[in-house]
Amino acid sequence: MGLDMYAFKVRKLTEAEAASLTMTKLDDIPSVFNAFLVSDVKDRKHLIADLTPYLTTVRMIATFVNFKKIIEDAGVPNDAVLCGEHMSPSEVGFSFSWKNNGEHIDKSFTMSFSEYCEKYLYESDADFFVFARREIGCWRNYDALQEKLYDLYGGVIENCGFYSCNDDMIDEMVKSGVSEDSVSCNDEEGIFYHEWY
Repeated sequence: MGLDMYAFKVRKLTEAEAASLTMTKLDDIPSVFNAFLVSDVKDRKHLIADLTPYLTTVRMIATFVNFKKIIEDAGVPNDAVLCGEHMSPSEVGFSFSWKNNGEHIDKSFTMSFSEYCEKYLYESDADFFVFARREIGCWRNYDALQEKLYDLYGGVIENCGFYSCNDDMIDEMVKSGVSEDSVSCNDEEGIFYHEWY
């Protein structure tokens, strides 16, 4: 584990890409498109605010987990917090935590993978914010570059956010190995910084 830092060149989807995009296509070529479930973004909109000019809303059929039913079947209260999950080809498990009259309670719930798929997964159509991206730089645990980019951005940078790079940030990325050709953008492209822990 550690800090992974990325530089991406992003652009808005073409009309043809937006019209033909499916979850299967997203899964097959994840390095080309990024998608955020619109309903999940409302509390974290600040993480993608800089991306707004490049986002296209696309309605797609996706597979979802019925966590309400899992909580019900696990026999834990509705206010329980999901603390962990694991998945293997044979088993799926969830760990929950909650307080009851000041007492801290933990409970784990496991099931076969086939039971998980049959009882708790469902398909539904939903809106996604989607944009096209191409990785142009990647660094691992490069604290000195991270500090410089934070200073040059002039705002808060959070894990999993996408942040539009100013010229000074791009210069630092070039000094750290990104090719000058890859940061050249037309009017419909932008360079973004992204962290993932």
